[in-house]
Amino acid sequence: MNDESDIGMTEEELIKSSIEQRIKDDDIVKASLVISPKSAKTDIRHDETIHKIKELFKSIGVDSGIVDNALGSFDLNRSWLETKYFDACVEYDGVYPIKMNPKDITWLQNLDYIGEIRILAYIKDKDGTEHPNY
Repeated sequence: MNDESDIGMTEEELIKSSIEQRIKDDDIVKASLVISPKSAKTDIRHDETIHKIKELFKSIGVDSGIVDNALGSFDLNRSWLETKYFDACVEYDGVYPIKMNPKDITWLQNLDYIGEIRILAYIKDKDGTEHPNY
């Protein structure tokens, strides 16, 4: 959603608009995120940012847990927070949980952008096909 009508909209307004349009177009998928701190040496069980992310997903009814590997991970010693599948829309700049506040989505995007966390997204299409986001 990047056209002239987007001029002057905040990031949160753009996300909200994108979600609303995807819902209207019945273009919703199931998505799962795996999230890791910037350092593989971080004890993910005690990482404050990961804890906040876990609570954020819990607040929208999405369970998550710690896993010791993620599909496509370079470092097999890295731990990840993995969410269960949730309803989402896919845009070029992210996978948006449709129940999440756009302000919280931008917070996650910014953490990923500055390298504070790593986020990998997996999509389950309507036909049940699972694949990395691309």
